[in-house]
Amino acid sequence: MMDMLTVPAPTSGPELSEQVKAGELFSAQTFDGFNLQQQDLSGAIFAQVTFNNCDFSQCDLRQVMFNQCEFNQCQFSQLDCEDVNFVESRFNNTRFENNQQRRFNFIQCQLEQARFSGNKIDGGIFQQCSLVNAVLFQNDIEIGVFNECDLSGVEFEKNTMLKTTFNDCTFAGNRFVQCEFQQMFFSKAKLPGIDFSNMPLSQSQFMNCDLAGCDFSNSQLKQTGFNGSSITQCNFTGADLKMANLYEADLTGAKFNNANLNQASLQKAKLTSCDLTAAKMEMAQLKEAQLTLSIFSRAYLVYADLSNSFISECDFSGANVYMAKMHESFEEKCIWSGANRSSAQGTNEQLKKAEQWGK
Repeated sequence: MMDMLTVPAPTSGPELSEQVKAGELFSAQTFDGFNLQQQDLSGAIFAQVTFNNCDFSQCDLRQVMFNQCEFNQCQFSQLDCEDVNFVESRFNNTRFENNQQRRFNFIQCQLEQARFSGNKIDGGIFQQCSLVNAVLFQNDIEIGVFNECDLSGVEFEKNTMLKTTFNDCTFAGNRFVQCEFQQMFFSKAKLPGIDFSNMPLSQSQFMNCDLAGCDFSNSQLKQTGFNGSSITQCNFTGADLKMANLYEADLTGAKFNNANLNQASLQKAKLTSCDLTAAKMEMAQLKEAQLTLSIFSRAYLVYADLSNSFISECDFSGANVYMAKMHESFEEKCIWSGANRSSAQGTNEQLKKAEQWGK
């Protein structure tokens, strides 16, 4: 290995590449205006290095480690490499554009106002990073992980995300424009008031998230789960929630006008002051749910299961409840004008006896 005390500091991209290939390590140095286009830096280790106005376009960064480095007005574009690690590094006015990024890992990095556009990101991790006011535009992200990140003010536009995780991240003032999310996993994410309208979000999971006041109108939410999440005052107007999991959800003040809730799981859910006008709820599961002061006018509840539910002061005018199960449900002060209430199934006495046996 070269002796760091005798080797002069590189003054250009080719010289830097040459020293990397000779096994040189770089610590506490500053590189200004280096053109690193198409240079080979694979396997390099940089510690506390500052890069000013450097162009990393088409650079080979395979298995490079940047530890406590700073990047000012740098460009990372047309990269095609993997296993690049940025640890405790800061990025100022830096762009990542049109890259093939495989397993790029950002650990405790400052990425405020960074721009990621046109990238194919496969398997990358953002761990405890700040991406405040960053821009994610037209990226294709698969199996990405954002863990404990501050994503306040991040703009998500025309991104496609598949099997990507947001765990314990903070969102505030975000814009989601023409994005397509599928099989996403949001855990402990703080997302109050976010506009998810018209977005594909099928087969995704929102676990223990704060979604109060979010707009999911006309979104695709087939087989999507909201386990343990706060979804009060949300707007699901026209959304497709077929086979969605809303088990034990608090839906107070939510709107489901014209929504598709066919075969959705709403067992033990709390529906207070909800609007389900003209909602499709065929075979929906509402067993042990609490329905209070809610509107089910013209709702399609054919073969829905409302067994053991509590129903108070709800409006079912014009609703279709053909063969809906009302076994042991408690009902009071409801409006049934124009509904086919008599075609619903009442308490099954044999089942009632079986349930009471041994009590």
